[in-house]
Amino acid sequence: MRGFGGRLLPRDRSELVEHKLVVRLHQRRQLVLKRLHVARIQRIQRADDPLAHRIAAHEGQQPV
Repeated sequence: MRGFGGRLLPRDRSELVEHKLVVRLHQRRQLVLKRLHVARIQRIQRADDPLAHRIAAHEGQQPV
């Protein structure tokens, strides 16, 4: 059975539980990726970090 937007709806309780777990896993993954991205940007912006200089040079940026 399809719901709004043509997405498949879970047929029974086990599929619903599985779907919720998949959604939570995806949300958690997105959060971890966002945190890693923010940490990387902060590191690039630190002028005293040697790795920041290498990353910035590779990306054509200057550490602040």
